Amino acid sequence: MTRVCPKCRTAPLEPERRICDTCRRPRGSAYELALPPERLAALRASQRARSQSPAAREKRLVKQFGITLADFDRMLEEQEHRCAICRRHEDECTAGRWGGLEIDHDHLTNRVRGLLCRRCNHALGLLDDDAARCLAAVIYLRL
Repeated sequence: MTRVCPKCRTAPLEPERRICDTCRRPRGSAYELALPPERLAALRASQRARSQSPAAREKRLVKQFGITLADFDRMLEEQEHRCAICRRHEDECTAGRWGGLEIDHDHLTNRVRGLLCRRCNHALGLLDDDAARCLAAVIYLRL
């Protein structure tokens, strides 16, 4: 049976695609799409720079996690710039959104638990932040 586009429900869908070309919306506004490629690249670069400014970073931290940039820096100092689980220094970690360490938080309460490297943060997420599953994984690894 041939798969069809879930959006328009008519166009046949190639195996590697999620939606058809007709339904796929181009990325960007009409204004952005009308720009020459070099101007569009410059616009996106300036948008990226603005979004990474200290003021924008502070705004994201407060909105997303309820902490200030000062709180984040204090946590970095308390953890000696190391992942709270594997203790790797932030310079050794794959860069996350906030630098070398990512903010770990409880998804139910949104309470910030600490700073983790990307690998440890993803590992906790894959184990659904379940302490019993984490312990079972430790026991399994020790066999």
